[in-house]
Formats: sequence, structure tokens, C-alpha cells
Amino acid sequence: MVKENKTVKETKTLYWSRTFWVNFVVVVIAAIVGVSNSSIIVDFPALVPWFAGVIGTLNIVLRLVTKTPIEK
Repeated sequence: MVKENKTVKETKTLYWSRTFWVNFVVVVIAAIVGVSNSSIIVDFPALVPWFAGVIGTLNIVLRLVTKTPIEK
């Protein structure tokens, strides 16, 4: 009996990607803070590296749990 080698991987569209949506939300938040003349960054500069660390960690976790590639 011969086993077939299935090399075809399932793919998903970009809109089903959790990584895409997390990064999209980050960009939207950054844009809102940027255009709203918010002084949050000036008032709380220590939040910036924490925010960057949380986003970086979240992206790493999402990358590790992602099994399905995005279709091109």
C-alpha cells in the first residue's frame, strides 16, 4: 500500500489572521493617540516601553500558535 504525500497546506485569507487584527488595532490606537493631541506619552513616558513589550510578546505568541499560512 502506497501512502500519498500531501504537501498542499490549507491557507486562510488575511482577514482571518489574529496577528493582522492585533497589529491593526495597535496602528489604530497609535493613530488616535497621535492625532488627538493626547499628552499620555508625555505624561507617562514609562508606558511606551511596556506597551512595545506587550505588543512584541503578543506577536511572538501569535506567531508560535499560528499553523495556517496566509494565502498570497
